[in-house]
Amino acid sequence: RSSDSANNSETLTKLASVLDSLVVAAEEEVRIQVSESEANVLGSTKLTAKRSVTIRYDGTDVAYPVPFIEGADGGRTMVDRFEEEYQMRFGFVLPGKRVVFDTA
Repeated sequence: RSSDSANNSETLTKLASVLDSLVVAAEEEVRIQVSESEANVLGSTKLTAKRSVTIRYDGTDVAYPVPFIEGADGGRTMVDRFEEEYQMRFGFVLPGKRVVFDTA
C-alpha cells in the first residue's frame, strides 16, 4: 500500500492503522508457529514489533525503511530521515520530488 502525502494527518492515520494490522497478524503467526512445548517457554512473553515504512521517490526503485513516527510532524520527520539516507548513498536529494510511503 502506498501514499504520497507526507504531511497529511489522514494518510499518517491510515499508515498507522495498516501497520497495527500487520503487527497483530505477525504476532498471531508467531504464536501459531511456536510448538506447544515452546509455547510454555514463551508463556506470557511480550512480543515487540518495530513499525517502519519504506519511502522512495516516485518513479524510482530505490527505497529505504525508516521508523514510523506518529504525530503532527511524523510525516516530515520520516521524509527527513529518508532524505538523509538518500544523501549518504547518492550524494544528493530531490527536493520537491513526490515521495511514496510503502507499508508492505
